[in-house]
Amino acid sequence: MAESPTPGEPTPGAPTPGILRAREELAAAELLAVHGLPAPAVAAAVRSALAAADDALVLLGRPAGAAPGTVSLFVRYVVGQRGLDARTGQRLRALVNRGRRVEHVPGAVPASVAAAAVSDAREVLDAVEDWVAASLRVAAERARVVAATATAGNGGPSPSGRPARRRR
Repeated sequence: MAESPTPGEPTPGAPTPGILRAREELAAAELLAVHGLPAPAVAAAVRSALAAADDALVLLGRPAGAAPGTVSLFVRYVVGQRGLDARTGQRLRALVNRGRRVEHVPGAVPASVAAAAVSDAREVLDAVEDWVAASLRVAAERARVVAATATAGNGGPSPSGRPARRRR
């Protein structure tokens, strides 16, 4: 019988709340772009990618705040220390910069800018979702090994089948 996760902890294999929110924002960005609203599409694409980045940071115990802080922390901890592809961090930074330009530059936003923003957001979201899923699988496996080791140390069978080693 599989152990149920602790309430509030993500289940390995199931999307986390942050990833689900990021998927909703991405769907909104796609709809806005298709219906000829490129500026709101870019904004929704940025929110999507930032929600995914926030989710990865929360998993590491490093919640972020504003967009520049999220990007910086994401690149430092998720890309730099946890091995996510550097292109994902570059795409996130470029997407956030594109969103800022769209917000502050008057005039019409070309549809190609919205299409590029949606594409970048999808790439970031897919990469982060894969990374989060892999991280949750590793954490669950480590917890299983720790539990098995603790059982072995208390007189139960060891994972290797050999008797537990006595410490002096």
